Amino acid sequence: MVELVKITLHQVKKKGLNKDSLLIFENRIKNIELRKRCEDFKEQIIKYLKFETNKINPGDSLLASSDILESILGKYKMFS
Repeated sequence: MVELVKITLHQVKKKGLNKDSLLIFENRIKNIELRKRCEDFKEQIIKYLKFETNKINPGDSLLASSDILESILGKYKMFS
């Protein structure tokens, strides 16, 4: 499960969400053996990626992380 989360986070934080996100995720996990519980979790991730990327226009990539906003707010709080 931890490995699935790491793979998903890397994809979403570093590459954003786009039409290729699901394919990239599936390619990265194809050689990982998963227990039944992890298979269910994997299917939830796939369902999430399908749902979210369905809204994205081809060629677009959306920022899918709040790290930048959190950093800006943190700097603002420190400045204040």
